[in-house]
Amino acid sequence: MRERAGGTLPGLFAYSGEGGSDAVDQVDPSRWSFWGSARLTGVDVNATEADLEGTQVNALAGASYRLNDRLVMGVFAGYEVMDFEDDGDARFEGDGFTGGVYAAWRPTAGLRFDAQLSGTSLLYDVRSGAVTTSFGANRLIAAAGVTGMQRFGAIAFEPSLRATGVWEDQDAHFDSASVAHAARKFHFGKISAGTKASTEIYLGEGRSLIPYVAAYADYRFSGGETTATLEAFDDLSARFSAGFTARLNASTSLGFDADVSGLGLEDVLMWSLKARLGIAF
Repeated sequence: MRERAGGTLPGLFAYSGEGGSDAVDQVDPSRWSFWGSARLTGVDVNATEADLEGTQVNALAGASYRLNDRLVMGVFAGYEVMDFEDDGDARFEGDGFTGGVYAAWRPTAGLRFDAQLSGTSLLYDVRSGAVTTSFGANRLIAAAGVTGMQRFGAIAFEPSLRATGVWEDQDAHFDSASVAHAARKFHFGKISAGTKASTEIYLGEGRSLIPYVAAYADYRFSGGETTATLEAFDDLSARFSAGFTARLNASTSLGFDADVSGLGLEDVLMWSLKARLGIAF
């Protein structure tokens, strides 16, 4: 039987369960899975003198290789584009390319550890009134988590604890008014704890539908040369998610996720929609 468990990245544990070659150094086709995802995120921040709102799109694709029945490693690459503006005639746009690696270890059927590391090269374009500027930036993201799984009848519960850190360095630059802007470094992080509940509805002929709901508590913090907009995210908040995974056959799955976060924060509200595809070989 094919067994799967979701993670921060699609395909994190999309692998064949028992069977196949026991030799780790053999490239068994059933050990590979390929995945892709696209996420649209909306942000509304009211922490500064002018309201800030906008959207960001992230597209990722990756490949996982199952070293054995308990260990999976993979690589991924992606592209992001963002567009934010406020009611004070200022606009912030940017795009960039991402590359990274990840791994997951499942010591038992009901416990999983995973970690990922990625880097992004960005180019920002900023306009404030008639003044414009462009500058480059580099971002590093590291994340790790532990997820459990326990079934109660037809319902599977997956409690999890996850930590994420982000570090960004922005280049020094001159704007169109010949004003110099120094290089800037800042960081922020998030610790999340919560649980996901799902059930599998069998549709016959190897197909099934797995709907889920999830609730998490997020604690965000920031440091370095931050801004009022970034600091508006700092504090304890709630996040709710819902979605489904549709297994089309033994090797192909489609999914859709929706979540809203920042609940409980005075000046921030975020939402996101995500589509994903996984194919195992």
